[in-house]
Amino acid sequence: MSTIPEKRNFVPYAYLSKGDNGVFHLFVLSPTTGDKKIDWSPAQYANGATTIYGTVDTESGNANEVHNRYKYYELTPGAKATEGNYTFNESTFEVIITVGETGVAEHKITLLYVDADLAAPTTASLNAGIAYNSPYAYLTNPESDSNGNNKKYAPRCVIITNGYVQHSQKVSILSSQMGACAQEVVLLSNSSGVAEIGSSALDANKSEYAENGPIDGYFHIQILLADTTTRANELGAGGEVVNQATYAGANGYSAANLRSVVIRNKSSDTDDMIFIWE
Repeated sequence: MSTIPEKRNFVPYAYLSKGDNGVFHLFVLSPTTGDKKIDWSPAQYANGATTIYGTVDTESGNANEVHNRYKYYELTPGAKATEGNYTFNESTFEVIITVGETGVAEHKITLLYVDADLAAPTTASLNAGIAYNSPYAYLTNPESDSNGNNKKYAPRCVIITNGYVQHSQKVSILSSQMGACAQEVVLLSNSSGVAEIGSSALDANKSEYAENGPIDGYFHIQILLADTTTRANELGAGGEVVNQATYAGANGYSAANLRSVVIRNKSSDTDDMIFIWE
């Protein structure tokens, strides 16, 4: 099995949040070399799925550089279901995001609408089309036996900060459920501008975890936003999943300051070690 880089080019990293009035906000990030670009399709709705395709194409640029290519979608699956005379179901309906090039391997991840973050994106994020201080996630399944058991998963995440810096972080392979990995990051407010947290600074980007048998495992990233150093120290970074209601009730701290994304193992990219352009 080849080594998966800490930040993988030409794959979809994604973050999904639930807004008001049936609107979902999807932010996609795909790293490319400087001589490539991505042309994104409109969102296509069908019974049970919203599909999005990013086509890799060439452009003038430096092939030795890496650029983040961003795309934002405002999704309305409930309205589209009504138009199509079927019923929208958050628990089963999916968002499928694929990046590929004609004649070359494709990379795909799937998010369930039910797993969407309950924190609405900020005005700055909507204006830029970039999910600031929120987790972009990607998950691949690099290895399994012929029966699909003893699967190994490689989680990856990208965080673009704006007005915050990384305070602490921890990744845990959860002992309470086989096949689950949690990355928790505490961001501390400051006067900095837009920056990307280095891939090597997040332990999930250097991790693998296993799923043994038919269970519903997942990769879960949570970002906790702290306004003061004291608050950041209180939050710490335990690597465990934080309950939004409990988090909101802690000293009146707002749940809007918790950002989260979940990718279920069964929804991971199964095109494992075909490293194209890398």
